[in-house]
Amino acid sequence: MASTLSIIDLRKMQVSDLEKDLQEKKLAVAKTRLDIGMMSQKDTAIYKKEKKDIARMLTVINEKKGKTEDRLVTLGD
Repeated sequence: MASTLSIIDLRKMQVSDLEKDLQEKKLAVAKTRLDIGMMSQKDTAIYKKEKKDIARMLTVINEKKGKTEDRLVTLGD
């Protein structure tokens, strides 16, 4: 599973691997949130980091699937 991979590392991965890691990360976030709620997890920053990892993965998946191509604006013209 991807643990705080950079955006460059994520872009090198295949979409199927990203989607698999995304599901694993979502489960980890749910568990972390539960642990924080039950006061068994002291470090609440982990939750925020995991959520940002999910956002990075979703960004790369959408880029690879071509969903953001039509929304890109070229600057400098």
